[in-house]
Amino acid sequence: MSSEQIREERLRKGLCVECQGVPTKLYDIKRARFNPLSFKKTKLNVAGESLDGNCLKCHPHLDPYHGRTKIRRGLRKQRKQRKQKSKEQSNIKTTEEETKEPELEIISLEKIRSVVEDLSNAGDSDNTTNTLVQIIKEHSENIEIFEFCIHKIQDLCKGSEDYRNSMLSTGALNDILQATKTHFKNAVIQELVCNTIRSLCNTPESRIMLSRSGALAYIINVFVEHIDNEDVVSAGLCCLRKFSPNSEAREPISVLSGIDYVCKAMKLHSNVTNIQQDGCAILTNCAIDVEKQQVTLASDVEVEAITNAMFNHQNNPSVVSQVCFSITSFNHEERNVRRIRQVDGILELLVKITQYCEDSRVKEDAIGILDIFETSESNDYYLENQVLDSISQILVEDYRTMPDEKMRQVIGLMDDYEWSSKVFVAILQSLNKLCQQYPIQKEIVIRDQVVKNIITRMKKCADFAPIQSNGFELLGEIMKDDDSLRSMVLDMDGCEAVTTAMTKHIRNKAVQKAGRGVLNILSKEFPSEEEFECYMRTWNPEQKIAAA
Repeated sequence: MSSEQIREERLRKGLCVECQGVPTKLYDIKRARFNPLSFKKTKLNVAGESLDGNCLKCHPHLDPYHGRTKIRRGLRKQRKQRKQKSKEQSNIKTTEEETKEPELEIISLEKIRSVVEDLSNAGDSDNTTNTLVQIIKEHSENIEIFEFCIHKIQDLCKGSEDYRNSMLSTGALNDILQATKTHFKNAVIQELVCNTIRSLCNTPESRIMLSRSGALAYIINVFVEHIDNEDVVSAGLCCLRKFSPNSEAREPISVLSGIDYVCKAMKLHSNVTNIQQDGCAILTNCAIDVEKQQVTLASDVEVEAITNAMFNHQNNPSVVSQVCFSITSFNHEERNVRRIRQVDGILELLVKITQYCEDSRVKEDAIGILDIFETSESNDYYLENQVLDSISQILVEDYRTMPDEKMRQVIGLMDDYEWSSKVFVAILQSLNKLCQQYPIQKEIVIRDQVVKNIITRMKKCADFAPIQSNGFELLGEIMKDDDSLRSMVLDMDGCEAVTTAMTKHIRNKAVQKAGRGVLNILSKEFPSEEEFECYMRTWNPEQKIAAA
């Protein structure tokens, strides 16, 4: 053996590397009980031989009893006892010290794989889990070792209840999530972690435990970082789908903006089948409260995500079936029925499905949805006519009803019937007429935030010309004598609403005339026409309005 090999062998056995003959034993090395890759190193203090890890033979000046012949006479006896004890323990495997000369830092992936395989084959789930977690914590910087351990945990938990229980009972997932922060930008690692969480949440109890341990927050943060990665998003949504039926999971998903990220993921990966299915299932589960027997109001982005899934996968029965289930579930809330029913092209698509889809169950779901839509449309038609009659009655000259009360009655209908474009047009016309009849009551319109609602609705219904023209006329009427209101409309991006509508309806004379009236009034807020024209170019760079 070379001198370097002899040195390494002595270090491994805890012997002095400087002794010329029989080396002095300086350390007692023992394997850790729960981690076969860890070792405990204890310094030996033997009179005349070792003291605090130093060899007294090679360094006699460190011996506090050096030169005392009485002590020396006992050394031979102690040496013999030590040699005998060493022979009895010669079959015990040893390694280098863990703390000052850690062997774990240079252990290869093959060695770790061998040790883990031996432990898993032995069937000791607790010991195997603890060993894997310990390796992850100690080798968090090594991407290969980290990936192997996460993958191994995922495989073990997927196929064994014992390993799932070990992971949950020991809190090992918390250690893994903490260590994984080192590789949060690594898409492969995050996909593995999401799949590992999914393999653990196979029971309602385990899902509750994982929710409380921060698993949901972790998954949503993964979406934030890797929303463009199809594999990571797919794993995260599949995992989130398992959590979403639990009532305890719905609130954190909502609070952490999980719904928004699900809709964003569905939009970015619109052609991926499983992402559309899992996304629709999550949105549906989060909207339904079984205990309270109620369904939440769907947001515009939710309606868009669900309906687009059907438009993009209309020839895929599995996706269409999931979308139909989602729409049916949301339809338990009447306002959701109106929102979904008014999506452009949805009725035609459902009719097409009933005619050409080969899946009989999907056909039945589509027919059921069309029946609900038809009933809702009939009821709304009757309700709209009632409201229009009520507005007409309000406008009738009646000395018993004060002008301010009439104004408030009309304004009160705005929020209740925001779903009806026909009613909204009638409200705009009525308010405009009342403002002309009772100029002193214009303050009610301004004070009740009607202006903000008008501009918001005009932006939302930019394609509906009657709302644009009547909205402009009302804005022009209430702004012409109020400087503060003109400034407020500018702050609300009123110019954007006007230019957008005028550009969309460039051949509609009513929209163009009313829009120009609003722009003329808003121009008074600028010192000169040149500055106003410069401001307008930011909203209308193509100068389409000028061309009109």
